[in-house]
Amino acid sequence: MDVRPRWRVAQISSPPSRRQTLDSKPTNMNHPVHDLEELVRRPVLPAIHLDVVGLAGLRPALIDPGQSVNAPLNLYIDAPNARSDGGRIIIETANRWNDEAAGRQYDFPPGRYLSLCVSDIPARQRAR
Repeated sequence: MDVRPRWRVAQISSPPSRRQTLDSKPTNMNHPVHDLEELVRRPVLPAIHLDVVGLAGLRPALIDPGQSVNAPLNLYIDAPNARSDGGRIIIETANRWNDEAAGRQYDFPPGRYLSLCVSDIPARQRAR
């Protein structure tokens, strides 16, 4: 029996302490996202389908790889409670360029950014 996945879920989903030290380092975000995909494929959540779309050529980001997947992991773990009839979660990574208009809209400087997009789609919603 492999206890690693359960331990990893507990490690990632446990609430952080108030003074948690982050271990930021240049990271290709596709790696922690694909590790998350491996982790959640083992538990049986048959009603929730997970798709991971990692951009080839993704620029590295200065992040803590262990903390970077907390939100998508929590969404996936909570999905069966929110969507008892099933659904789909899509996690996508991309390189983004945000111009001055986007900077004003979202209150950050223009420049190159990494995008981690999580979509939660109900089972009844049809593809358009």
